[in-house]
Amino acid sequence: MVNIFQYPWLLLLLSVIVLIVVTYIRRQWPEKSHWWQPILPLLVAGAAFGIDMLVVTDHEAIEAVIDSVMQAAIDQDAEKIDGFIAESYCDTSHRSKEELAKFCQRLLAEPIAEKTKYKSFLLDIATPDAQVETEVVVHLHPESRYAMVGTLTFVKMKISLKKTHDKEWFIIGSEITSVNNQKFGWNMCRD
Repeated sequence: MVNIFQYPWLLLLLSVIVLIVVTYIRRQWPEKSHWWQPILPLLVAGAAFGIDMLVVTDHEAIEAVIDSVMQAAIDQDAEKIDGFIAESYCDTSHRSKEELAKFCQRLLAEPIAEKTKYKSFLLDIATPDAQVETEVVVHLHPESRYAMVGTLTFVKMKISLKKTHDKEWFIIGSEITSVNNQKFGWNMCRD
């Protein structure tokens, strides 16, 4: 089923159908023509984009969380990353949110990345939980100690998120599954 809050295409198609019907009515029965009829398709098309902009879907909210964390890593802002991590965070390398926060502060003490770009982004939502599997192209900062081999790195990750009662998404676990197509052993905790 198409989600009109996330994809405006259904309402845009409806606006084309409304345009065809209005045009047909105005040609077949000119006496029933009114000045406002040609505006109807524009209103439906405007509603398509208005709804898309006003309503933030779970998919959009989760993608915004992931984007914000990646940008915070580029900006070397460990405190901002901490704001997107749930109190119950757990993975096999970091048993708590506090351990992850300390790791991020150490890691981001020097520049790591200049920019990131999604190569793939798969999202499975079963509210209140969500799983993201993503592959990101990371352009490493030239001064980064990780850039000795090259400045382009491919990172595959699995990220678990949970929606709170106030409808915000927080990261509850993460796993780096591969770096440059080499398996990586950072497995997630299960509750």
